[in-house]
Amino acid sequence: MIRKTTNAPSRVATRGRKPLSEAQARKGTAPKNAKALPPRSKNTVVMELLGQPGGVSIDELMAATGWQSHSVRAALTTLRHKRHAIVRTMRDGISRYAITPAVLAVSETTTGTTIGTGSVL
Repeated sequence: MIRKTTNAPSRVATRGRKPLSEAQARKGTAPKNAKALPPRSKNTVVMELLGQPGGVSIDELMAATGWQSHSVRAALTTLRHKRHAIVRTMRDGISRYAITPAVLAVSETTTGTTIGTGSVL
């Protein structure tokens, strides 16, 4: 049997990753197609927007996530079921939603009071 040989250098196992070129190894940089961080989930985006001062409207959440209004409301309900305190306020006839600190939410749910013009969902 004739065996084929190549002059190519052997590659060390890299667990599915492409080995760095010599220039990249010297510079200590990763390949251009390497991902730094995994993409953020849409639920993370919703949480970040709800944490903004002044809260966020349903329309803004729809634009940020690409969801329809009923899906945004379902996400808000899911957060509430996970014990996040979601507060709804009205500004210029538009409902705005925000996450409040846990201590404040506990006092609201036990006393039944509201914060300013908002109410606990």
